[in-house]
Amino acid sequence: MTTFKVVIALTLASIVGLTFAHVTAEQALRFESWASAHGKQYEEKDRDSRLEVFLKNMQMVHEHNMDPTQTYQMELNQFADLTAEEFAAQYLTSINPIEEDEARLTAAFEFNDPITGDFKLSADNYAVDWTKYQSPVKNQRSCGSCWAFAVNGAIEAYYRRASNMTDTPDLSEQELVDCSRSYGNKGCSGGNMVRTLRWVKDNGVHLEADYPYRARDQSCPKFGPNLVQYHISSYGTVARNEDTLASAVRLHGPVIISMDAHRLSMYKSGIFSGCSSNYDRNHGVVIVGYGTSGNTPIWKIRNSWGSNWGENGYFRMVRGKNMCGVQDSASFPVL
Repeated sequence: MTTFKVVIALTLASIVGLTFAHVTAEQALRFESWASAHGKQYEEKDRDSRLEVFLKNMQMVHEHNMDPTQTYQMELNQFADLTAEEFAAQYLTSINPIEEDEARLTAAFEFNDPITGDFKLSADNYAVDWTKYQSPVKNQRSCGSCWAFAVNGAIEAYYRRASNMTDTPDLSEQELVDCSRSYGNKGCSGGNMVRTLRWVKDNGVHLEADYPYRARDQSCPKFGPNLVQYHISSYGTVARNEDTLASAVRLHGPVIISMDAHRLSMYKSGIFSGCSSNYDRNHGVVIVGYGTSGNTPIWKIRNSWGSNWGENGYFRMVRGKNMCGVQDSASFPVL
């Protein structure tokens, strides 16, 4: 490090108000650079604790990325100043499996047609990929509204595909957050994707332009009668089997799932395989494709943490091992 950089780093360390001797000037400089890049601003009393968390996460990311057995890379992204517990409280939800099972019973049908034949393609190709029909990846921010983004993300894609991209709706997640509580959803504290599909079937959903996203709970407004609404005629669930799930993606289109995302926060790229067999479904996402990467079967999944997260807002995950509970609660809209 040059003398100039040392002076800057020591000055930054003084500004941060570090009270622990083990933090180096270079670490302080890295934290300040990261905070600036991600628009992070802290009150003076919080800076030291955020730096401590950042440094622990930096060590974790370094150790993970240096491990040759890992199938994916991590990075210090927008979540790098949060502990695992803080991340879960702000961005994940608690999904009740009993409530999910009850909601599944309201579906018009359960898709149960396992995939047949050999749909593997050459390395790094997808046997099915609906990404071109996806709207731009959105950011739920610190509101447990992943369920709303997953449902709208799927519905938007189905309309885009059905119209051959002549109808490209951007639907209101805030409306689902604020207006579907009577169906058992809890706004920023979580929701159920199948219940939300039923709500859209019964009520329709307006455009984002008419009710923008605020990332907080609000009262459901009264909408004018002339505003555009998008509806679905029905919705289906998918039998709990990954071959059947792949078949649903191939024959119907993007499929909404719940999964365990505790270890997903600082994913950068590669094939995610970070869940143990003791998983807890807490996040709603959309499967947009499947295929192989090398010899590894994979899912391609759309997230709702912004386009700067992961692989342009998406991630790949191991297929065929029920990784993170991917097969346990899947559903899709029918236009």
